[in-house]
Amino acid sequence: MPQTMLYGEILAQAALTLLRAAASAMAAPLAGTFVPDRRYQEWPDGTLKALYCFSPSEAGQGRSQALPEFLLTHTIHIEGMLAQGREETTDLDVAVATFAQAILDLLLGDATFLGLFGWVESYSFDKEDVTTGRDATRYDEIRFRLSLELAGADAIYTPASDGPLVTNVNVEDDSP
Repeated sequence: MPQTMLYGEILAQAALTLLRAAASAMAAPLAGTFVPDRRYQEWPDGTLKALYCFSPSEAGQGRSQALPEFLLTHTIHIEGMLAQGREETTDLDVAVATFAQAILDLLLGDATFLGLFGWVESYSFDKEDVTTGRDATRYDEIRFRLSLELAGADAIYTPASDGPLVTNVNVEDDSP
């Protein structure tokens, strides 16, 4: 029996695959970024750059009374952190902005990823200052969250027990 997944999780996994590839390609600014295998995996000591992508929510507006058909909007979150020692001369806010811009450029510049949904409904970027460290070593750290609401996937609910709950039917942008 195949694993059942909602479409938002498929989008998050596609984004995560792109992010992992970029982190291992050794191209700045994503080079050397720790991307865990699973969301709640412990980060190795000394990690200075990390990120992960997941889908916390999905919503659908009904489009038909005869069939359970929905126009879906999926939210994906890319959560990450950048840390550096107090002796660094780089502005940490600028480094985080450059890091986040590289993530957006990677995802929203990839035709394969863009083909999975119709349009970006909304975007948000939030960050939080954190001071970390142990053994008298202090790091300034900024944790951030990029949120993308990806819309435009028409779906028909299929209650089959041996397949996905939602089957993607059409991802063309027919917005006004």
